[in-house]
This record gives sequence, structure tokens and C-alpha cells, in this order.
Amino acid sequence: MPVFDPRKLTSVEYPNYKSNKHDIILMVGSQGSGKSHFCKKELIPNGYVHINRDSLKSWEKCVLMLEQCIGKKKNAVIDNTNPDKASRKKYIDIAKKHGVQCRCLVMSTSFEHCKHNNKFRGLSDKTHEVIGDMLLYTFRKNFEPPEMSEGFSEIVSIPFKPNFESNENEKLYKMFLLES
Repeated sequence: MPVFDPRKLTSVEYPNYKSNKHDIILMVGSQGSGKSHFCKKELIPNGYVHINRDSLKSWEKCVLMLEQCIGKKKNAVIDNTNPDKASRKKYIDIAKKHGVQCRCLVMSTSFEHCKHNNKFRGLSDKTHEVIGDMLLYTFRKNFEPPEMSEGFSEIVSIPFKPNFESNENEKLYKMFLLES
């Protein structure tokens, strides 16, 4: 039996991650873990400015955009993999410099589940670039679990919660895509 069984994916509720304070959220998770999906469904509709290296093309532009958001008193979410302390530090330091809390939301999606999600994304969304397994292995090798000592005001584990655009997509998702 495969390590990840998509048929057994149950409906989950997100833990309480909301805040009444001006804040920065730093997402942490592998490619395919559901970070961007969570941001689009949960954070952006609640007023968070989405900052992503894939769209901005460099971490320097992400830092600049974060500085602009803080200057305008806007909440922001950094939607990158942020696998290690070094990649997270630059954003935490900016939040500290401006006296803004920085919270960490860590995707709890398993390695095999991320591989499945990536395969599904490639089959169901032709506009989305498929991520090679090597990037997933690299994330896993370099991953350092976030710690409060890094400067976070809170660390919250976020489960993957599927949201299907059609019955066909749900049927496809529940297939053993990694077994082909």
C-alpha cells in the first residue's frame, strides 16, 4: 500500500491563526504543501498582501515589498518555502526593526502528500509548472523546523485542506497518482 492514500484525506479545520494586531506572516513549507492555496483562500481575502518570490523573481524584491507594506501599515504574508533559519531571518529582522509581530505558519503536509499534490497540479492545471522531485528532496534535506527563539511571536501548524474546482478534479485527486 502506498505511503500516502489520497482517498483517506479527511476534511480538516484550520487551527486559529487569526490576529487582531498588525503583523507579518511567514509561511514555511515544501513545494506542493499548500502554502499558496492557503494564502489565496484564507489570508489574501482577509487583507494580507501576498509577497512571493516566484512572482517577484528575487528575495530582494520580496524584502522591498515587505518594507513598503509595513510602511503603509498593511499586513503581509511571505509565501516562500523558507526552509531554514537563514532564509527566515531577513524577514524576521525587518519585522523586529519596525516593531511588528512576525508569526510563522508551517504547513504540516507530508513529503509523499507534497509529491502527490505536485503531480495533481501538473495534471489538472496546464498553466502551472510541475516541480521536479529534486526540489522536494532539497527542501527536506535543508529543512530546519522554525523555533520561537528565531523571533516569532507564534508558530502554528497548518494542515493541508483540499478545495476542488470540479467533481472531475476531486476524482483525479483521489487516485494514486504516484503509482503510475
